[in-house]
Amino acid sequence: MMRKTRAMIKCKQIVGGLALVLALTCPAEGAEGSLASCKGLYEKAAARIEQETAATQLADRARYLGSLDKAITALKKAGDLDGLLAVQAEKVRFEADEPIAEKEPLPGFIADGRAKYLERRQATELDSKRKQVLLLEQYIKRLKQLVAELTRADKISEALAVKDEISKVEFVRADISSVIAAGQRDTGNGSTIVGHPADAKPFGGHWYKAVFGKVSWKQAKQRCEEMGGYLVCVGSAAENRFVAKLCSGNMQIYLGATDEKITGRWRWVNGEPFRFTAWGKGVPNGVGTQHYLSMHHADVWDDNLENNGNGFVCEWDR
Repeated sequence: MMRKTRAMIKCKQIVGGLALVLALTCPAEGAEGSLASCKGLYEKAAARIEQETAATQLADRARYLGSLDKAITALKKAGDLDGLLAVQAEKVRFEADEPIAEKEPLPGFIADGRAKYLERRQATELDSKRKQVLLLEQYIKRLKQLVAELTRADKISEALAVKDEISKVEFVRADISSVIAAGQRDTGNGSTIVGHPADAKPFGGHWYKAVFGKVSWKQAKQRCEEMGGYLVCVGSAAENRFVAKLCSGNMQIYLGATDEKITGRWRWVNGEPFRFTAWGKGVPNGVGTQHYLSMHHADVWDDNLENNGNGFVCEWDR
């Protein structure tokens, strides 16, 4: 079993408190009022979880930047020019949220510090997902009680409305649970190993998974990161054919490149050089807000809008 962290204990306190509030303030006093009251309390608690997660991430970010500043000061005193330039470059990249290329040489202590920061960030995100699931379970439990209360009061239409809300919430819970399952495996000693989900497909030592449905490019990027991977970055014709096959003939499937910062300067989200390309005829054309790479059809690329995707492909290094 995983050790209970302070964050998990606090999560249970938040969720337990919400369950009590729901039980006291969601009587079957009438259709919309009861459902709206319960939903409002749930949304308030969910917002609190998001705020706490954001605060933790900001603190971790500030801590890492502080360590870089200390390293810069120490390297100046030591007269280590190469080390100083490396740390300054890392600070610029980090402040701009730019990824480090996998093969880019970095001093060991910088690479280790960045890795620890990323591990903390991912752990925080997974903990937030676990909190959300616990919260949703309490919300569903209270809604089911509300259905029974409304049914006993012969308010069938109101009970059906609450039942519809339960179906929607259960779908959200299942979706978040799948993200948690994909992003971690319990090692039995309280730690987790982040890796590819069980249904990912292997190619060239990496792992890939296609997800279909209406989505924005930024949502796709976030979803891949939540699952412990990244939006797919294609480096060869063979890899491109493999990814196209995963797309199963679907069009406008987001890939992991964008030129949103500088039009015409396309960059992979994992920092790899943008060398191999498979653009269709006449693209990219730099028109309007088409700054997001997608697989248009077969194995041909297109510069797409941000909110025009029919799915995306995630990639994992292990």
